[in-house]
Amino acid sequence: YAIDGSGQIDLRHRVVPQGSARTLPYLARVGYTLKLPDRYKSFAWYGRGPVENYNDRKDGTRMGVWSSSVDQQYVSYYRPQDHGNHDDVRWAMLTDGRAGLLVAGDLEVSVTPYDDLDRALYPFALQRNPGWNTLHVNHAVSGVGDTPNPVRPEYQVRPDRTYTYTTVLRPVTPDEARGNAVVTPR
Repeated sequence: YAIDGSGQIDLRHRVVPQGSARTLPYLARVGYTLKLPDRYKSFAWYGRGPVENYNDRKDGTRMGVWSSSVDQQYVSYYRPQDHGNHDDVRWAMLTDGRAGLLVAGDLEVSVTPYDDLDRALYPFALQRNPGWNTLHVNHAVSGVGDTPNPVRPEYQVRPDRTYTYTTVLRPVTPDEARGNAVVTPR
C-alpha cells in the first residue's frame, strides 16, 4: 500500500488461495472488510442498483449513483445470510453527513450492521455489531445460483487461481459527505 499526504491509500491486494482453501468447490468472495463507526449510516455508490445484485443476478439492475442507509441494505431472508451485494461498483462511500470514507476501484461492495449472520436462525435473532458497521470491499463474489441448483461455474470465485487488484481508500470531503459535490475517486 501507499499513503499520500491527503490520507489517500492505494492498496494493491494479491490473493493466492492456500492449503485447504484450494480444495473447496469455490470461494464465497475475495476481498477485505473494514469496520467503520456506526455513526456512518449513509451509504452511497456508483454501480448497479438500487437493489442487491450478484454477478449471476444483475441483468435487471441499472448502473447509476445510488444511496440509502446502512439499515436499508439489509435483506430479510427467511434465514439470515449474505445480503446487499452490489456488482460493477466504481466507488462507494459511508458517511455521517460531515465525514466518511470512500473506496474506489473495480469492486463489489456491501455494507451491514450484522457480522454474525450464521449465529441467528431467524431475522429476529440477529444482533447488531456493537459500535460499528462492516463494509465489504470485494474484487470477486460468487453468484447465488438458483435453489436447488448450485452456483454455475462461470459465476464462482475459483480457489485454484490468483487474484490481484487495486483499490483506493480516502477520506470523504465535507461537501461529498453532505451530497453537495460530485464524487471523484482520484
